[in-house]
Amino acid sequence: MTIMSSNQQFLQNLYEAFNKGEIETIISVMHPDVKWANGVEGGFVYGRDAVREYWTNQYKVIQVQLETLKFETDENN
Repeated sequence: MTIMSSNQQFLQNLYEAFNKGEIETIISVMHPDVKWANGVEGGFVYGRDAVREYWTNQYKVIQVQLETLKFETDENN
């Protein structure tokens, strides 16, 4: 049995929220000035509102399922 650190559990919870399409959960932990890669059109979207719009549109056309393989920490945790 693997015991997750609080940081790992936090990230795992975000992956699960992402897979469920819980965009607001993901947006709520992003920096207000987030820069997010636009994997469809290229370039980036900037800010929470733009990321929200980007993922709202993506969820209309694709089914996203991410799976964590493992978590690693460095000397700074």
